[in-house]
Amino acid sequence: MAAVRTLFRDSPRYIVSDVTAGRHLAVSPKAYALLGRLDGVRPLPVALAELRLPPAEGEALLRQLIAAGLVSAPGLEAGVAAPVGPIEGKALFLRRELLELGPWMPLANRLMGWMFRPAVALLWAVLAITALLLFVADDGRSDVMAWVNQFDARAAVLLYILFLALKGLHELGHATALWRMAAAEGLPVQSIRAGIAVMLIMPFPFTNVTSAWRLRSKWRRAVVGVAGMYVESWIAIFAVLLWAASDDPLLRSAAIQVATVAAVTTLLFNLNPFGRMDGYYVASDLLERPNLMQRASAAAMVVPARLFRVRPAAELPRPDPWLIAYWLGMLSYRLLVFAGLVWLAHKLSPWAALLMLAVALSLLVVRPALGTGRRMLAMAAEPALVKRRMLLFAGAVLAFLFLLPLPAGVPATGVAEARGARFIYPPRDVRVAAVAPAGAGEGMALELESPELADAQRLATIRGAEAMARWRQSADLGGEGAQAAAEAAAGLQATAAALAGEEAMLQVPAEPGWDPLNAGDYAGSWVAPNPRQPLAIIIPSNDWRLHALVSEGDADRVRASFAQGRALAQARVAGRPDLRFRARIMAVADDATQKLPSEALGKPAGGPFTVDPTDPARRRTTVPMVEVWLVPEPGAPALRQGQRVELRLGAPARPLAWQAATAAMRLLDPQSER
Repeated sequence: MAAVRTLFRDSPRYIVSDVTAGRHLAVSPKAYALLGRLDGVRPLPVALAELRLPPAEGEALLRQLIAAGLVSAPGLEAGVAAPVGPIEGKALFLRRELLELGPWMPLANRLMGWMFRPAVALLWAVLAITALLLFVADDGRSDVMAWVNQFDARAAVLLYILFLALKGLHELGHATALWRMAAAEGLPVQSIRAGIAVMLIMPFPFTNVTSAWRLRSKWRRAVVGVAGMYVESWIAIFAVLLWAASDDPLLRSAAIQVATVAAVTTLLFNLNPFGRMDGYYVASDLLERPNLMQRASAAAMVVPARLFRVRPAAELPRPDPWLIAYWLGMLSYRLLVFAGLVWLAHKLSPWAALLMLAVALSLLVVRPALGTGRRMLAMAAEPALVKRRMLLFAGAVLAFLFLLPLPAGVPATGVAEARGARFIYPPRDVRVAAVAPAGAGEGMALELESPELADAQRLATIRGAEAMARWRQSADLGGEGAQAAAEAAAGLQATAAALAGEEAMLQVPAEPGWDPLNAGDYAGSWVAPNPRQPLAIIIPSNDWRLHALVSEGDADRVRASFAQGRALAQARVAGRPDLRFRARIMAVADDATQKLPSEALGKPAGGPFTVDPTDPARRRTTVPMVEVWLVPEPGAPALRQGQRVELRLGAPARPLAWQAATAAMRLLDPQSER
């Protein structure tokens, strides 16, 4: 047994170590004094009396020492439960110490100790900046990530071997730093254990450097914590420099792979403070916040404790916003890790993905919820009342999951279209003289005026009559110009007829399905022809359809639902949540298109689809989409041509639990492994 006195926030504390067993515990001066008096001869009551400790406080300190495995006290050990992690966590992560590195450390120090000299650290900073600048200023001789596109089983094996080699050097860096930092403080390092850790089915080396807690300087402890990443960064720097200096494509590819693996494992895993990796321990030590994860979890538990009024608010601590923010980051990181594990498991087998998903739910939802409930009941002033509140809350959550219908199916956006619809456009610059209201059944629905058109039509009529007279005269005289006069007369008559037809378009008679759109706003005003903005529309029948678009990925789900008879869709008019109705899928296009059914679906018009800015019609999308046609069910509200509609295709609203079960079944579908 060995002990080292250190300072923590300017207060003394002791690091008590069982060096041979690799156990270390930070204790207060009172606990250290109690430990010094437990010599196996002095009775416990006498030791407590000498320290003037109340029996309850002394027993609590003794239980802390027993739980750490530093002392043995028959009669008390039975009441001290060893911490047991969840069985799911043990299945995911195992660790076994196999090797004693102590005898090899002098050799490791000769090989790697030079890295931890101040001058070499300065050189590292210069080389790191140089390598970064060279990488950013790459002249494009090769695609640095091209090897990812050529990834196969052989490449995966080679990459894993590279990962093991890097991790071995990483762990040796920790051990070397501990050896040197302990020597700097005059502390002997009697044992540095190494072994194998297994995450899922992937083994990798690890080194137990918990004896770094014996170092008095937190900065030296930080050096031990970052040493592995520091060694890996040296490898990444040399790899980037080799990549920049070489012209051999094979050598450049190998170098960039080494640099990528070293950098990614350092930045995404070891440097991350939200997992129990190097970054977490370094941050916890430098911030002088030991057990940061436990503190964050305790701070987060204050929120439900206040919500369920476990104790009077004055007796509960105020939530620490920084610790709660850290807890949220920790939770987000775990969700991200398990999402990646589920994705990787699905590459092997859908059943493996489902098993991993169940483990994630157990570790991230079920066990934390049950543990929080037990702790709140233990600290509650009125456990029965708090239990009723928690049961009511659990019932509300279950009702939300299993009873409350939520939107399901594939989201889509489309427009309403009427079969046989006829748009009314002004043929030229015209004045809107009169506009009948929607549904007008007799008289004129729209009257337009164009003095210029009337003058042109009269002039064409006069010239046509003159041409006919010249043709008759030429025909009577039998001159050679009769044929030319006939052609001129025919041309002028055609022009007059075209102008007459155009003039007839200025008068639109009323008929069923008349809708003036926005023409009434222009009454008495002049309007110019605009092929993208009709004045009015005539819908001869109430035969409506919905023309929608879905992504190519979602189109397969829609086709599968349609083939299985699930053709119903939930629809609502955009901007009008009160106008909801049902529609039935009639057809799904086989091929994708990049043309919108209506300009109204493009983002410039407020729609959801990005359009090509070079398209003057604003109807060409930047990504291919698949068309879906639907027919409104009876009882649908009155629709307007071109009205934007939002849909959920293939499934009615279902509770969240039903949707999750359906997603799990799709996960087990072998076809989802495409």
